[in-house]
Amino acid sequence: MIHRTSARTLVPVWLVVVRLVLLGSVASYGQAEKAFKGKVLEFWCPYNVGGGFDTYSRAVAKHISKYLPVRAAIVKNVIGGGGLTGTNKLYAARPDGLTIGIVNGAGMIFNQVMGTPAAKFDLTQMAWLGRIAYEPHVIVVGPKSPFKTIDDVRKAGRTVVFSATGLGSDDFLGAAVIAEALGFQLKQVVGFETSTECNLAVIKGDVDGTEAGLDTLRPLIKDGS
Repeated sequence: MIHRTSARTLVPVWLVVVRLVLLGSVASYGQAEKAFKGKVLEFWCPYNVGGGFDTYSRAVAKHISKYLPVRAAIVKNVIGGGGLTGTNKLYAARPDGLTIGIVNGAGMIFNQVMGTPAAKFDLTQMAWLGRIAYEPHVIVVGPKSPFKTIDDVRKAGRTVVFSATGLGSDDFLGAAVIAEALGFQLKQVVGFETSTECNLAVIKGDVDGTEAGLDTLRPLIKDGS
């Protein structure tokens, strides 16, 4: 369990069990068979179907039954607030070992550190099982964008418009930090249900750019989108 954390300690994507008192005792006494056999385990994803976090969730969930004697492991999308709704509910879930989930580490750290009123969780009181991925975050623009370099963005002479999944998301908060650090005016259009939709808005030219994890964007960068 993580007791002390910093923004440099936690990374963008994590797998978490909520205050898992029961699982700790189960592991200690070798009672996994009794605790899990024939039961359904729910893997909560705080983002919509079709996005990057949903893809991670489904990839992990399909392997859980190989290691735990559960009857099934199903993904449950608990959406809203750029990941805040699902993370809040995961934190408040019954700690019986049958509810685990994925957490947007970077985005939720931002919210907790800044004291966002909608953040009803304490990351230091969650039991962390492991890290699914670590990746750098980047900002990207579309192929027809007038911006080719960071200096172009800084010298835009107008407000630059980015897409973001929600006010509590790491893409929203990360872009805000970048804009403040580099000194350019930024407006963010939120409400996209998935990172795929955010990226499509960039490709179509509806917005100037977006901020996201490199692995999510890599295929689009390679094909020139």
